Amino acid sequence: MARPPNILLVTADHLRHDTLGCHGDPVIQTPNLDALAGRGADFTHYFVQNPVCQPSRASLLTGRYPRHHGVRHNGSRLDENEMTLVEFLHRAGYATAVVGKHHVSQARFQSAIDYGAAHGCRRNWHEREDGRYVVEQRNEFEEYVHQRGYEYHTGYALPGFREQLGAVPSDLPEDCHIDAYVGLKGREYLAQADPDQPFFLWLGFYGPHHPYVPSGRFGAMYQPEQMPPFQRSEDDLARKPVEYRLYQQCQIHKYRGFATAPESVFQAMKAAYYGMVSQLDWALGGVLDTLAERGLADHTIVVFTSDHGEFLGDHGLPAKAPFLLDCMLRVPCLIALPDGPATEV
Repeated sequence: MARPPNILLVTADHLRHDTLGCHGDPVIQTPNLDALAGRGADFTHYFVQNPVCQPSRASLLTGRYPRHHGVRHNGSRLDENEMTLVEFLHRAGYATAVVGKHHVSQARFQSAIDYGAAHGCRRNWHEREDGRYVVEQRNEFEEYVHQRGYEYHTGYALPGFREQLGAVPSDLPEDCHIDAYVGLKGREYLAQADPDQPFFLWLGFYGPHHPYVPSGRFGAMYQPEQMPPFQRSEDDLARKPVEYRLYQQCQIHKYRGFATAPESVFQAMKAAYYGMVSQLDWALGGVLDTLAERGLADHTIVVFTSDHGEFLGDHGLPAKAPFLLDCMLRVPCLIALPDGPATEV
C-alpha cells in the first residue's frame, strides 16, 4: 500500500476572503498565497461556522457545528468526548505537530500532539492606569526576540495603542515578528521530519489578528492613502440591529473611542493590517520553500484557511464581533494537491 500523503494545514487568524491578491484586492501583495491558489483548488465561497476564534476552530477540527460540539464562545472547552482531526490522524499512524496558535482546550487534543512549539506566544496586556507594562518572565517568543538583541512589546504596552485602534507598526526586524517565529518553528519541524512517516503539521499563524504590528519592511509597505475604500454608508449602522451600535459605542472594549475615530486613523489601521497579511505570506513562503528543499512538497497536501474574518473598518467597526456578515464569515480556503490541477470552486 502506498504511503499516505503528508498534510500541512495552515491557518490565519482574522483573515478576510477579499484581502488576497488572487481574490482581486488591487493593493495587497500575497505572492505565495496567490501561487498556492494558482496550483490548487480555490474555494471562493467558503464560510466558517462561527465569527469567533475558538468555536470556529473547534468546528474545523471536529467537522461539527458549534451547537453539536458545544464550543459557543472564546474561553469554553471542547468536550472530552469530541474527537479532533489531530487525534484521528495520530491514530492512523501520522506524526502530528502543532506549531503556533491552536486555541483548542481539550486534554485529548493535547495528548495526540507529538511535537508542539510557539503555543500561547501572544501576550495580551490589560490596560493599566499607571502605564507600567513589564514582562516578568519571557515566553519562548519573547526570549527569542531578546536573544536577537531586542525587546518585544504589544497591546497596551505600545505607544498610542488605543488611539490608533491597535495599529502600531513595529520598528523591530521582520524576523522578530510573531508570525516570523511561527514560520521559523514550522521550518525547524520540517527539517527534522522523518521522510518515511507521514506527518500532519498544523501551522497556526497569529496574524493578521489585532494588534496590527507588522515589522521590518512590512511596517511601511502600505500607505494609508493607498487603501481600498471601506464598505459602509452614511446610515449603515442605523439600518442594522441595535447591537451593532452598542458594540461601536462600548466603553469597556479595548478599542473604545472608535466611534469617533477620524478616517485617517481607520486608513492607517487598514494599512497596518495589510502589512500583517503580507508578513504572514512571507513567513509561509519560507515554510513552503523548506518543504520543497527537503523533497517533501511532491507528497504533501497543503490547506490554507482562516478561523474567521475581520471588519477592518467596514460598517464603521474594526476587529471582530459576533455578527453574521460576509466580512466576518467568508474566508479563504485553498487546497493544493501534489501536481493537482488548479481550479476555482
